[in-house]
Amino acid sequence: MLTPENIVALIIVFSLIIYILTGGADFGGGVWDLFARGKRANAQRELIAHVLAPIWEANHIWLILIVVLMFVVFPKAYSTILTFLHFPITIMLIGIVLRGSAFVFRKYESDADKMRELFSLVFAIGSIITPFFLGIILGAITIEQPSLEALLWSWFQPFPMFCGLLTLMVCAYLAAVYLINETLDPALKQDFRIRALISGSILLILTLLGTLIAFFEAPILFHELVLGEYSIPLQILTIVSAVVALVCLKKNEFKLARIFAMSQVVFILLGWMITQYPDLIAGHLSIAAAAAPKNVIVITLVILGVGSLLLAPSLAYLYIVFFGKNR
Repeated sequence: MLTPENIVALIIVFSLIIYILTGGADFGGGVWDLFARGKRANAQRELIAHVLAPIWEANHIWLILIVVLMFVVFPKAYSTILTFLHFPITIMLIGIVLRGSAFVFRKYESDADKMRELFSLVFAIGSIITPFFLGIILGAITIEQPSLEALLWSWFQPFPMFCGLLTLMVCAYLAAVYLINETLDPALKQDFRIRALISGSILLILTLLGTLIAFFEAPILFHELVLGEYSIPLQILTIVSAVVALVCLKKNEFKLARIFAMSQVVFILLGWMITQYPDLIAGHLSIAAAAAPKNVIVITLVILGVGSLLLAPSLAYLYIVFFGKNR
């Protein structure tokens, strides 16, 4: 039912999807920056920096939108999550700050300077811990706990840790696929093609493994994954997208690979949304129970609509200007 609070929840999910597809890929670039090796290591890092530099800050607008909407429209869920999951949230935010700072500082250091190596390491570490802990947070609110207080250490359980690893692999995979399409150098294309094939294969295995882990660690979630009305079709679409993307990578159809890789990620996140609905915090706080008064939600939606008319063209222009500026 499309109530005002459900519409906002859909906007939050949409924002999360866009954030993973854009900002998540930026984090994945930091992962490959760490693993840049061989005679083309510097060229790989230069390509990553070239792709990230114009848009990495703008991509965080989607995370900011999620936080603001949670604060205004779902204050109970916002306060609960920040209270009981403050530790992983703090680490994630530290990762974002360290990563962004190191990325900028590194640019102004000479290649021979040891500080450049330090900034590169900090950039890579921040790029790894941020998506990992984002996945942990999502996993922690997905599995039912005996009490809200149990959320305090829920993030340390196997299933949230698995979600962290899955999110990190999603980011690394997207980055590799995107970077193939952002260079004209055949050697660099093959470097990132290999990385995309490896990370994509691991992601496919993790996607299949997720259902098995849910059976042992999150029985209610497993029930939704297996018996949910839309869960099985979405799982099938996820697997098909993953396989087609890998086949396209194998055949050097890189533009098609990008489309199907993005589709795979979208289906993964939509599957999570459907299994989570109607809860924001599984078993404890539903969308309806966490929602602010109706007049607050309606006003928020109006402001969001007006703001989108101003912001959407600017973001679209930014992506058009810098998208596909190959090296």
